[in-house]
Amino acid sequence: MFKRRVFAVLLSLSSLTITPATANNEKPHYGSDEYADYVISKGSEHRLTATQLSELSSAISRSVVASYGRLIDRHTAASIEYTLIDALMNSPTFQSAVSFGINNQQETLGRIQFSNEYEINPDQDMFEDIDEIEAWEIEESDATNSPLICINEAKEDDEGNPIVNICLAPSTHSEEYSWWQEALIHEMIHHITGSSDPDSEVRYGPTEILAQRVARENNWFVPSFRGYSDPERTEGIQRRNFNALIDTINRHPAAASELMSRLATIASGLRASNQFTLLTSYCSSSQIDLPPLPDFDDDHFNMGAAFFTGASASQSVGRCSIDNALRVQSVTEDIRFAAGYPLIKRDFKNLNLLVAKQAFLRVKNRGAFYAKNWSSWKAWYQASAWKHAFGYGLYGYGLEQAIGNDLYNPYGLVFNDGSFSVGVVGKDVTSSTKSDNFTTLAGTNWHTIKYAGQMFFDRNGRPVALVITDMMTGVVGSGWSFIYSEGKWLYEPHDDWDDRYFANSELSLDAHAPQFIR
Repeated sequence: MFKRRVFAVLLSLSSLTITPATANNEKPHYGSDEYADYVISKGSEHRLTATQLSELSSAISRSVVASYGRLIDRHTAASIEYTLIDALMNSPTFQSAVSFGINNQQETLGRIQFSNEYEINPDQDMFEDIDEIEAWEIEESDATNSPLICINEAKEDDEGNPIVNICLAPSTHSEEYSWWQEALIHEMIHHITGSSDPDSEVRYGPTEILAQRVARENNWFVPSFRGYSDPERTEGIQRRNFNALIDTINRHPAAASELMSRLATIASGLRASNQFTLLTSYCSSSQIDLPPLPDFDDDHFNMGAAFFTGASASQSVGRCSIDNALRVQSVTEDIRFAAGYPLIKRDFKNLNLLVAKQAFLRVKNRGAFYAKNWSSWKAWYQASAWKHAFGYGLYGYGLEQAIGNDLYNPYGLVFNDGSFSVGVVGKDVTSSTKSDNFTTLAGTNWHTIKYAGQMFFDRNGRPVALVITDMMTGVVGSGWSFIYSEGKWLYEPHDDWDDRYFANSELSLDAHAPQFIR
């Protein structure tokens, strides 16, 4: 629902069809079914890169953590976070919708926050305030006469910030869970595309069409209805919301009063505690019911329990510490995405920049950057040998930049256009950084031989390349080159890569890579 008090209900995946886009590529009305095709077409013109996907997944986590005071329990918080990341990584439709929003002045994932606001059922007259209601009174009611109702809605708060109000998540073991996931996507689609819903029992509207596509691409089952305003949809969503409320009460059997108190606080428009510490008893009991971690191809992204907890925790520990806000805490203000968000711990791993972070911060925090009178990193690379018999070369400079000398701490070289280099040595590859994909592209014996070299960054601070060698290999004029692109390093066996990859530009091949700010 978009700024309207109508229950969001779902359609059959098999029954959804989209009529052809309007002629002459005209923009259709945002409430027409054709608008869904328009969003996909325009959004696919700007494919999200691996780097952008990592940035957006972190933005989702930040938004959910920032919303904790508006969310009722950790199960629902985790369900929101994991559902959106699953959709982002697995659904081409959701990716196109997100891209559409980024490039068409709609809302972006990092701005949208979440709430679980309930209200008194207007069809009953037993209660005036939510804080009068006890859990048992909900349990003794049913979907039609529950004292509490919740309305899924894409809206704004009093300051104009985008909010998705979503009802409590059902149990992950419930057949209604995937239905709830689709409803969440429906509300997100409103914000990121500007689409609206129809008042029709036989037409679906662009928002639901897009949400259903996302559901299909993620293998989420949703029930079938005739149209958006089909009365059976309204009844179905009422039952789902009521069942989810009962599921939540059953998740917290020893904390019913705390649960209702938190629900009443949020319903009044206030923020509850940003931690769920009063609703943790189930975490060590058989009642634990958190959704599985997001599931997607990890060729580009590294998952596991540590993805969300920011620590090498087991799955069970990760489940019980989902409200740990430290997992979205920025590592440094000096390494940022283009949108201005500092990277969090998992970003460096996902983008294969752990060694880059270590080498850069070694200079930033302990040393300094010094000017070198060369036009750019490229000119410096072209003029440098791997290793001179009685001089520096890429090996010697890299070694000294990384460890310093009698006069200087570790340092970086800044070239005339603002591009720069930092030193990298083999010992930078440790147990905590070895997941960087370059470490396995050309050998793994980083500690048995003394490697050294330079990592180059363009004038915008984005990583360009890593060139590294050992003393003996360098003397005979050879080494290893790795080019940064699409969130990972590419091994380049030939030394003329600079002319082939950077003939007309000296900027990083990854235009969305994080910026390392000197």
